[in-house]
Amino acid sequence: MLQFIDPESDVRSVELGVGTTIHGYQVRALEPVFTGGYHAFPVNLPHGTPIYATAVVENNVGLRSYFRSSPLIIDHTPPTISDVLLQYSDGTEGHVVIHITWKVVDEESQHVNCIVACGSIWRTEGMQTDNKSKISVDSEPLRIPHGTIITGTITCENNAGMIKQTRTNDVTILLDTPGHTDSRITFLNVHGTTVTGQVVTRFGENLQFHWDEFDYPAGDVTYQYRIDYMNGSKTSWVDVGFHNYVTTYTLNIVEGSECGLEVRGSNERGVFSEIINSTIYVLRQSPLLTGTPCGFPEVEGGNVTLNCSQVFEVTDRLKTSYILTVGTELGFSDVVWYHVFDSNVFTFELDDNIAELFVMVTAVYDTGPETTYRDSFPVV
Repeated sequence: MLQFIDPESDVRSVELGVGTTIHGYQVRALEPVFTGGYHAFPVNLPHGTPIYATAVVENNVGLRSYFRSSPLIIDHTPPTISDVLLQYSDGTEGHVVIHITWKVVDEESQHVNCIVACGSIWRTEGMQTDNKSKISVDSEPLRIPHGTIITGTITCENNAGMIKQTRTNDVTILLDTPGHTDSRITFLNVHGTTVTGQVVTRFGENLQFHWDEFDYPAGDVTYQYRIDYMNGSKTSWVDVGFHNYVTTYTLNIVEGSECGLEVRGSNERGVFSEIINSTIYVLRQSPLLTGTPCGFPEVEGGNVTLNCSQVFEVTDRLKTSYILTVGTELGFSDVVWYHVFDSNVFTFELDDNIAELFVMVTAVYDTGPETTYRDSFPVV
């Protein structure tokens, strides 16, 4: 645009020339033009070429002045957009705030105008920036449903009207924690159960266990576990990634005690689910001999009652069975052969002509460990 004023004698003529150097006329020689307004003409110059305008203004008394413009760079390319990143953060009352950053470069234009949009969810007004800028823009708090996939679009236009449009990364809005309602922990290497149904293992140095995958259609779930020694002491959380089958080593679970296991899931944003847990009872020890023998056999009407209730020390957490073998000689089982009882007081039949009983009683936990007691008694 040209506009010149001479209050004393007015402007008589204006000549306009254009060149690729500050004093040159390589593009357009000096030619008369109107004294004001806009002037346009076609040029065919390579990208990045600087051009300078020179105006020669003469007033009515023949005095001339020269006016030279700042350089204008010929631009055939749109802006360059890079380092694009879309993120979001939690707002208040279930809202989220979208954050988008990018870098725009345009060597030829002085300014670049950019607009950001996330579909119909959010759109910015035009933002004018310098030709080399790292830009960050945040949305107002928005209510976006859990599981929604959002993508941003960045549109930038330079001074030459060249437009570049770039998509951001996709992001899934994750507001809910991973679901765990139907997930259960299952211990492996289990050797039985307690009388209340709790699983039992004989291994106190390592545990093997797995759990059902958490329900989370909106994204991936990674897992952590920790051991609870049930005495106020817990291990640190251990990351196992996407695995839901674990073998732990170098544990130090006290004999005859419970050990707890806790598992939690995390979504891609590090939001943890509630904890699922389970316990296991650790018992390696067999029933103990107290040193007290069985009571002397009581014979009545062809039946013998043998009271061995003081022979063994057993835990009441486990079911204990008693296997009785009785013979007339050591190593024989001709009176009672491998009979299983639920109690430690035994009644069995006995012939009248037997003078001595050789007794073997084995106390067996449901989990497998056993201890045997042997004795002999004369029949009176």
